[in-house]
Amino acid sequence: MLVYTAGMRTKNLCLLLALFAGLCWTACVCDAPPAVAEGEGEGEGEGEGEGEGEGEGEGEGECTTDDQCDAGEVCSIAGVCVAAPCASDADCPAGQTCGAGGVCEGAPCTGDGDCSAGQVCDTTTGTCEQAGCTSDDQCPAGQVCGASGSCERGPCTSDTDCDAGQICDIDGRCSDSPLVDPYEAFCSGSGSVVGIGGTTGGDLCLGDVVQQAFQFGFCACSDVQMTGSNVLVDSFDSANGSYDSQTPGQDGHLGVNGAANITANMSVNGSMVIGGGGVSLPNSGNQHISGDLYVYGNAASGAQTPVGHDAFVQGTCSGFHIAGDLYSDDIADDTSLVDGTKNVFTIPQIDPCPCAEDQLLDIAAIVDFGATNNDNAVAVDDPNTPEVETFDAEQWADPLVPGPATLELPCGRFYVHGIVQTQGITIHATGRTVLFVDGDLTVNALNILLDDGAEVDILVKGNMNFDSSTNLGDVDHPSAVRTYVGGTLLDGDASAQSTFGGLIYAPHADVLFGGATTIYGALFVNTAQFGGNTTIHFDSAVRSAGDACDPPGEGEGEGEGEGEGEGEGEGEGEGEGEGEGEGEGEGEGEGEPAGCFQCDTDNQCGSQACLGDTPGDGVGTGTCGPCATSIDCCFPLVCSAGQCILLGG
Repeated sequence: MLVYTAGMRTKNLCLLLALFAGLCWTACVCDAPPAVAEGEGEGEGEGEGEGEGEGEGEGEGECTTDDQCDAGEVCSIAGVCVAAPCASDADCPAGQTCGAGGVCEGAPCTGDGDCSAGQVCDTTTGTCEQAGCTSDDQCPAGQVCGASGSCERGPCTSDTDCDAGQICDIDGRCSDSPLVDPYEAFCSGSGSVVGIGGTTGGDLCLGDVVQQAFQFGFCACSDVQMTGSNVLVDSFDSANGSYDSQTPGQDGHLGVNGAANITANMSVNGSMVIGGGGVSLPNSGNQHISGDLYVYGNAASGAQTPVGHDAFVQGTCSGFHIAGDLYSDDIADDTSLVDGTKNVFTIPQIDPCPCAEDQLLDIAAIVDFGATNNDNAVAVDDPNTPEVETFDAEQWADPLVPGPATLELPCGRFYVHGIVQTQGITIHATGRTVLFVDGDLTVNALNILLDDGAEVDILVKGNMNFDSSTNLGDVDHPSAVRTYVGGTLLDGDASAQSTFGGLIYAPHADVLFGGATTIYGALFVNTAQFGGNTTIHFDSAVRSAGDACDPPGEGEGEGEGEGEGEGEGEGEGEGEGEGEGEGEGEGEGEGEPAGCFQCDTDNQCGSQACLGDTPGDGVGTGTCGPCATSIDCCFPLVCSAGQCILLGG
């Protein structure tokens, strides 16, 4: 039994994915968010101000040189600072004019408004100077005359409008390319390899994305059919070794937002959560669920399917043997055997998988960015990999022209115009590697080999198809291989056996596997049809995938300081000076915790539940407290003795 202490679900994955206003690469290292509420605090700071005072003295001041006098004054023979005589404006300091009395008038400038037309204020000296330009015509091609009177680069529409090493950002400004100089930092880092950020602020690490998306060993946005002979979902933790070296765990959960029809022998070593359309388990035996059963709709089993914990069924519940309690809207028609109590309970509709359009990763946008922001050329110059002479973006794009059957990729981010080959391909990754596939990935077989410590992100803009048996990834370290499919199809040969070692994120794809399929890691898809035996060994190590990302900042307080300035008057006599000081205070503010969010990654409530919040409205209105049922905890967590926990793990 594992007590839940790490942030596991998001109040809205869209709060993270909304950062797609722009894209940037970071060698991010991601940590679980702190267990505190975000709040805006106001701190009280103590500031030290420096004041400048102007004094009016009574009596005669002493001076020996003009430098001891204010601007526009000179030291007279009598040793007193007096207004400087002038015959024209040229006799006065910049920013001042020669007045009718033959003295220079006007104060030094503080802004362009203090200066004459065609002049700008140099705020470092307080003097008006001739502007560098007054119209765009006075500037070089591609530049405009800015508000400060200096030539500036004009708005850009593409990277070609910018200087070498710069890109045109989302605001139409030329800025340094994020790939100008992060190569060494990228290759020396670890964890998630792609960071996403933009004008909305912050960076998004893919470690956070996969940690939040892969709460279940299998998750589908729509309907699922499993018609083979056997279905097994269990778990292991690759941080502790291979699957074969461990006793299978109970962290293997199955989530479906639509309906599920499973005719195969089924063993779910975890919870089954069906968000809409009900579940049908017509098999006459050899089925069991070790955790909770949640079904929005009717739940029907043909042979007293055991449920190891509680059951929550919005419709009728028939044919199950429930070890815990049954909560249902329709207790009168429930025919399941219940060891605990039967409770009339209004079951809320819950989607276990974050599949709303604003919750999904925009894979196409990332690949498009990678088309012009990659390390294809950098790899040529990498002294550590002399065997890599070039990286050809077209090498696998033509099915009639065989590309290399084996390719060793060093650390870096590489871009190809699709992979469409009739042969099998082996990719050997020796470091942190990203592969952008701008199109489909269609091969006879795709094999991924990883050196120790290596990791791979494969982002496929189109569909992914396999013509024969496939070995993809690393079955001993699944969390080190992440595959993202933006297309609508993930298709395997009907008779072939496929083994996947990794996390496969294909939220728009309809998955069709006719042969036996074994997955070490996790699978996130739209719909799925499995015709052969289906085995999913969930890698619990993904629950800490976000540990490699930069932690978000805690609540910041703003301090306001007040400074006291003392002015000194020049001149003999008693001068009265009035000074105004500006202080900068630094305060540590304690933000007032907002109400908690149900199913939030911030883990504001620890192992307690967030009670009373309305999920999905973006406003935290809940309070932390002991759970009453697993509905309070957010699946796949279950409620046990008032705590939200993971069974097994």
